[in-house]
Formats: sequence, structure tokens, C-alpha cells
Amino acid sequence: MEKLKVKRRRKRYSAEYKKAAVELVTVTGQSAAEAARSLGVTSQTIKRWIDELTKLGEKAFPGNGVRGVLDNELV
Repeated sequence: MEKLKVKRRRKRYSAEYKKAAVELVTVTGQSAAEAARSLGVTSQTIKRWIDELTKLGEKAFPGNGVRGVLDNELV
């Protein structure tokens, strides 16, 4: 009997959620690992969000499914 492969959908987070996650690290002093554990994401994700918000400010996290400026530099 064959197992069916189930496609997982990537989770999407709003800009407000990402900014709040970054604040957990930058304002409250939690480590990226602690914040990630409490939010159910990886510390790598938190660090990427911090990096993007630091470099791009208000232009960070442009919207639903739209690649950010940093992503386009990698292509």
C-alpha cells in the first residue's frame, strides 16, 4: 500500500506579528531561542526577522507573499 504525501503549507505571519516577535528580543531582552520557543518558530526565523527589520525599517515585511528587498538580493 502506498503512502500519500501530504503537502504542507508554509505558515505566513503578518508584519505586526513579526514586529512583535522582534520586540520580544530587542525590547524585553529575551534571547532569540527563548522568543522562538514561545512563539513556535525557529530561532533562525526570529534572527532573520530582526535582520530584515534592522536593515529595512518600515519597508520590512512588505506583505502577503511579496518578496522583501533582502530576498531579491539573494536571487
